[in-house]
Amino acid sequence: MKPFYVDDQTKSDLQIFGSGSDSIVCVFNRTITNGGDLMLKEIIGNPLRDEDNISERINTIRYLMVNVEHLTFDKTSVDFMDHYLSRPDKPRKFTRVNAMKNVVKRYWMPSADYYIKRRGVAETLENLRFIVLFCNEFCKETTLPLFTRLAEGLQEFQQIPLILKGLRARKPFSRYEVERADFLLRNKHYKTLKQLLSDLYLLDAFYSVASSSRARKYVLPVFRKGSTLELTGVFHPLLERPILNDLTLDNQTNMAFITGANMSGKSTFMKSVSIAVYLAHLGFPVPAEKMVLSLLDGIISTINLPDNIRLGESHFYAEANRVKLVAEQINNHMKLLVVFDEFFRGTNIKDAYEASLRISGLFSGIKNCFFLLSTHITEVATVLNTREDILFRCFKTDMSAGTPVFNYELLDGINDDHIGMWILENKGIFGLLETWQKK
Repeated sequence: MKPFYVDDQTKSDLQIFGSGSDSIVCVFNRTITNGGDLMLKEIIGNPLRDEDNISERINTIRYLMVNVEHLTFDKTSVDFMDHYLSRPDKPRKFTRVNAMKNVVKRYWMPSADYYIKRRGVAETLENLRFIVLFCNEFCKETTLPLFTRLAEGLQEFQQIPLILKGLRARKPFSRYEVERADFLLRNKHYKTLKQLLSDLYLLDAFYSVASSSRARKYVLPVFRKGSTLELTGVFHPLLERPILNDLTLDNQTNMAFITGANMSGKSTFMKSVSIAVYLAHLGFPVPAEKMVLSLLDGIISTINLPDNIRLGESHFYAEANRVKLVAEQINNHMKLLVVFDEFFRGTNIKDAYEASLRISGLFSGIKNCFFLLSTHITEVATVLNTREDILFRCFKTDMSAGTPVFNYELLDGINDDHIGMWILENKGIFGLLETWQKK
């Protein structure tokens, strides 16, 4: 199956990866191990479009949210085990004679390689003990694939007498036992051990998502057949005191046309919806009170679109390329969420009006996709307002003592508030220029 379609521009718009704490990754990243951190970032960068895989991930995270209050990995131990297993000097065969030769050699000539081998065996046993404790408490209660793989991998090692002895005794192995255990761990049962390590990292990543979502009171999405996108109380995960809003689209009303003044909340709302859809296709909890949606094939957003000096492309040309990309993917029978903030703002008002009106009308007729569009050209919304397949929503701006006040609540209808001149006046720009002219 083809991957979920999301390009770099969309990931940038939604701040999936970013600097510092201003990214979606940072919202969920409470991983302890280096491998868990890398695993989480790999997962977040690759949304799914297979409902079975999404369902499996949702069920795994749900189980961890409900049943696992605390889960503590030994970062140093797990990271050293990874280093030990990744070394190229894996033993090819084991004989008693060769083992005894190595024992004598390392007794008289200690080396860094032997230290890594001895400690690697010890740390691997420590992590196997962790899996024993985890499986005894949780793996018997569920048949989720991750838990089943951990239990089955552990069972393989519990059937090896030397490894079982190490798990039970906690007494350091003799030099000969280290040689034997090293062969078992890095040769005979290497594949199983690498899978166990990978699953430990996956557990670290999923528990990170579960614990952070539980703390933030996120909810797991519900997928349904058909064509629906229903969000109740959706909000932006990077805001400290967000305002919750609702949105419902379906195959009859598949477009939301959003108007409002600068800074009123249009872009933030569109990002909030897009992030929720993105997270749902990761199988992650979403920042909302409720989310019901049908499976999509991708997201294409155009929110913070730059021009391209290197290619000599203007902002309008870049916008046209984004619209063409959407059209191409639609013609590839992709079921998409399409987001355009300030449609065709890179050209003159006449072209922007005509292009916005025509493209919006065409988009609304594509019933297997959802569209979120915003514009300052409210005349476009006024003309389209007679259409029953378009949802018109707005953000209102109130003035108090000459100062705009925003409540960031999504309302019905069309809004043509303008505060651009107020912003310029408030910044003192006109006064600065007039003062210069008087000099």
